[in-house]
Amino acid sequence: MIDVKEVGTDNSTSARKKSKSVVPGTAAFSKGISLMQLIADSPRNPMKSELVQRSGFPRQTLHRILKALVAEQLVEQASDGSYRLGSRMFQFAGRAIEQNDVIGKAEPELRRLASITEETTHLAVRSGDQMVYLFKQDSPLTVRLATTVGGRVALHASSIGKSLLAFLPEEERNEILEGTTLAKITQHTVTCKDKLRAQLEKIRTDGYSAASQESVLDVHCFGAPIFDHRRKPIAGVSISVPIYRLKEDIEERYVNPLLETSNRISAKVGG
Repeated sequence: MIDVKEVGTDNSTSARKKSKSVVPGTAAFSKGISLMQLIADSPRNPMKSELVQRSGFPRQTLHRILKALVAEQLVEQASDGSYRLGSRMFQFAGRAIEQNDVIGKAEPELRRLASITEETTHLAVRSGDQMVYLFKQDSPLTVRLATTVGGRVALHASSIGKSLLAFLPEEERNEILEGTTLAKITQHTVTCKDKLRAQLEKIRTDGYSAASQESVLDVHCFGAPIFDHRRKPIAGVSISVPIYRLKEDIEERYVNPLLETSNRISAKVGG
């Protein structure tokens, strides 16, 4: 099972909880991990003052941890004084992606789905209130999407995010919704939580989600979850279609192949 750690509901509380290590002598390490998670899940590169507020760490403690992380190239300080993940993290991420079992099992299925639909397909996992792309298969056609592996998209504004969110256990889903601000990314983004909850209910009934121009203008997406052996969603797959290329026979052209693909991947992962 993939486990990209969820943060974003209450970052200061989350950081303090993670800093309480059960293994003696690892408190500093846990604080460093917590701090990197806060930086990773920030919508923009955070300043030191933001990290102090959100982590709950004393300023001197935070300064000391940041200095150590920068020395190890795990965190970098930008020219404006803000902080971002460092170059060494990309090495770790690359190896993690190579070694991830779900990616290996999903890759041939996503390539097949892209061939059948002639559109771009993605595999993503949840990180905070976002989804992180782990794999992308471009459309064989000329016009393609400018998404990248490692790129992020909001849970509430993407088909791949909504499909995973809809099938999470109710308590976990409610916790995310209560702690998340539904940012308006385009004029089509759903920013009303009641409306989003209604959409999630429909997704649970239909088995798939759809999002039209909610994250990127002129792009319509379909998403479906990947389940582990416990039937808990651990990832999502999607098809992204430029609006002008969207076919009328949606079920036959996109939905059925998508659901067949997500079911096959789930069977591989859960088996």
